[in-house]
Amino acid sequence: MRSDVQWKLCWENELQLADHIELCDFFRKTYGRTGASNAKPFEGGRSWAGARPEFRAIGYDAHGIA
Repeated sequence: MRSDVQWKLCWENELQLADHIELCDFFRKTYGRTGASNAKPFEGGRSWAGARPEFRAIGYDAHGIA
């Protein structure tokens, strides 16, 4: 069964701390599967790996970030 996805478009600096924490958790879980070193940039509530600020398109479903 597919969940409806809601999209949020914003600049990275417009995100709240809770958004960054949820994103970094998502990225650590996603990139950590390919090696622990790939998840390392997303530790400590950091939701970016390189240059900033970025324009973000974030998809959310009933379970959080999709």
